[in-house]
Amino acid sequence: MEYRPVPESRLQAFENVAHYAFSPEEQPDESDRVADPSKQFGEPRALFEVDELTAICRLLEFEARCRGEWLSLGGLRAVATPPEYRRDGRAATLLRQSLGEFVERDIPLVALWPFDHDFYASAGWASAGKHATYRFPPDALEPVAANETGRLFRPSPDDWERLRRVNQADGEETSLTLRRTEHWWRHRVFEQSGTSRHVYAWERDGTVESYVVYTVAGGEDDRTLTVHDVAAVDDRAFRHVCWLLFTHDSQVESVELPGDPSHAPGELLDRVAAPETVTCELDHGAMVRVADVPTALEAIPYPDDVATEFVLDVEDGLVDWNDATFHVAIEDGDARCRRGENANESAHVSVSVGTLSQLVVGYGTVERAQRAGDLVIHDDELVEALDRAFPPRPVELSEFF
Repeated sequence: MEYRPVPESRLQAFENVAHYAFSPEEQPDESDRVADPSKQFGEPRALFEVDELTAICRLLEFEARCRGEWLSLGGLRAVATPPEYRRDGRAATLLRQSLGEFVERDIPLVALWPFDHDFYASAGWASAGKHATYRFPPDALEPVAANETGRLFRPSPDDWERLRRVNQADGEETSLTLRRTEHWWRHRVFEQSGTSRHVYAWERDGTVESYVVYTVAGGEDDRTLTVHDVAAVDDRAFRHVCWLLFTHDSQVESVELPGDPSHAPGELLDRVAAPETVTCELDHGAMVRVADVPTALEAIPYPDDVATEFVLDVEDGLVDWNDATFHVAIEDGDARCRRGENANESAHVSVSVGTLSQLVVGYGTVERAQRAGDLVIHDDELVEALDRAFPPRPVELSEFF
């Protein structure tokens, strides 16, 4: 098997594999499934046997916040294997090879949206935030809605930079908030798979302070307004989004609003009318993984008052370059990490790569990693230092890919 980029001559075969993996209910046909390259996301990769594609994926690269700093974040999507090549380790080989390519690019973390949580957990990925979906009749928003001085308007894709400022402000404290490119705004926010979405923004004194992206589906008596993206610089701006949604009470039966339970939408049950009409579905959301331990630990910032050194033993069943011990020194806001040379060296801290990935991005406390993960601190004197070195942060990857 050879892992390599998919040439243009094999893109049709690539799309056929992806189509069967994600839309198997559709009958095979001979139509051209190769989408407009200008609207594609991710670089196609495959495991080849001679010229046959036996497993495929797409690699993405983003700029993302992690603990308040911008760093490179890898993304994996369209991971698929044809039925005739399944259950013989090809998916694991594909994941291993793609991680190696991310390491060559000095990308410390790789995120994905799993089709099966346990499958990717066994390969070292771990939950990166919780994703909530609230459902309610639009008139439940009446107490939250505000219609003050300002203007609601329909922005065009050319206004993407005005919206990005709002998106960045809304996610300033959240790890894995992406710095979306113009291409992403035009072809993943304003439209999805070539289908345009409704977009409204609220501006005050010429400055956009909130926006919402949504679609409406269903029949005349059961329409649902589904919000795909929403952001606001503060609660006042968010209340104007609520006003827009509230005004659809004569058109739709229900509204679906996504959000992190710790953010403003998470307070809806405390603020809406008839809270018994509001339901909330909670999911584990996206998953994240350290691609390379030293690169990841050295990429993130640390509190200036933390000074500690320890030997870290990492268990990684997918890639051998992480399945090792590492010497870690944290001081003056930075970390130095090098691979240990003595295989018999005693470790101060033991952890799987998945739990380590969660600590890196700020998903929960050190105490949670001990309780719910597999973090083991062998030296009690290190507990307080690690707790201060890895404080929890809100973590949410809201972009689906």
